[in-house]
Amino acid sequence: MTARPTDYDGNGKADIIARDDSTGTLYIWAGHGDTTFGAATKLTTGW
Repeated sequence: MTARPTDYDGNGKADIIARDDSTGTLYIWAGHGDTTFGAATKLTTGW
């Protein structure tokens, strides 16, 4: 996977988006602002 941490959802907390290189599926882990993240949520495929 390739990951890029930044605030993707605009709430001021760092999130992680990663691409599964074998499938091209993008996932997001929403940041809680306390160095933890929520469960992975599939964003899209074909990347």
